[in-house]
Amino acid sequence: MAGSALFGAMPSPVAVHAGRDAIAEWAARARPGPDTLVVADPAAARAHPVIGELAATSARCLVPSTAGHGELVAAIRAHGVRRVVAIGGGSVLDAAKIAVALAAGCEPRYGGPARSGLGLLSAPRRTGCSLVAVPTTIGTGSETSAVARLLLPDGRSRLLVGPALRPSGAVVDPVLTSSLPRDLLASGALEVLVRLLGPVLGPHPLGGAGTAWCTGAARLVRDRADRLLRHEPGTAAANRLRLSLSLVSAGSQQAWSLLGRSPFAFHLWYLADAAAAVAGVTKMRALAWLFPTYAQWASREPGWGEPHRARRALAAVSLGSEAAGSASELRDWGVPRQPLPGDPGTFAEAALASWRRALTGLDAGRLRAFFGAVADGG
Repeated sequence: MAGSALFGAMPSPVAVHAGRDAIAEWAARARPGPDTLVVADPAAARAHPVIGELAATSARCLVPSTAGHGELVAAIRAHGVRRVVAIGGGSVLDAAKIAVALAAGCEPRYGGPARSGLGLLSAPRRTGCSLVAVPTTIGTGSETSAVARLLLPDGRSRLLVGPALRPSGAVVDPVLTSSLPRDLLASGALEVLVRLLGPVLGPHPLGGAGTAWCTGAARLVRDRADRLLRHEPGTAAANRLRLSLSLVSAGSQQAWSLLGRSPFAFHLWYLADAAAAVAGVTKMRALAWLFPTYAQWASREPGWGEPHRARRALAAVSLGSEAAGSASELRDWGVPRQPLPGDPGTFAEAALASWRRALTGLDAGRLRAFFGAVADGG
């Protein structure tokens, strides 16, 4: 199986069924019935005929874009649901994960200032149903992670964290991602690459094994993405490459890949989250804007990164430590570095308001200088 050299020997809390037509194999073995709730993106049924069959035999099929968390929780309880199958991109999977956790009696708990971006989920008060996540995009890793984005009524969002959010199973099938356009494939690959490199570039301690694993996986992503973006979609080679990328993405969110790592190791993610909220753009656009400058600063400035470790990691994945070089590599993938509207001071204030505890050692002045350098293209 693609990527097995990195993941094959690792214990996994999420049972991942992967391969071409894996969704059909899983459905034939699991035989979902009236005690199953399908939560699906509207386009998911067109990706594979088995998905339509799952919806037809389940207790109910809901679309998260029109069903709020309350309706999903009510459906789980009303129909005696024992298993939820979530099919779609990261937002669909997150909605289902939160609904399953809330139905089991978990409660979001927020600490710190009201604008903080993080919420912790309490332990379940009752036995909940199982959740099988079926991604139709590449990059978020939501199918194996213990985090989910909770949308609030006022339009803001919180990142919820808790073991109850981690699905019990995942189905990774390259057929379900075969219709993704090139720009979404490139953005997904970038998200996985940055997730793997983030802890290595950052300033927090990371053992030799963790550094080697993250760097090796990032090198694999770089290779697979370079090759995938040259292939015509739908070919056997493209299917194998998409499957490999999907497995690395899923593996990067598994519990064993996070061992020995600071929970706040990914500075770049917090900065991109704040910048995206201020500018009203996707997190991926913010990551593409910030990454070249962040890589350069992490390679030179203690406090932003561990420079020697950062330079070695960037060299290993053939990314330079100069902002212009990294930006050029992203353009080769078809990911433009588009400026975000906003003042450096506003971005800095938003980052500290949401993620002050995570951005250890970075005060308002240092953050303003960073966002100013990003705006200047350096």
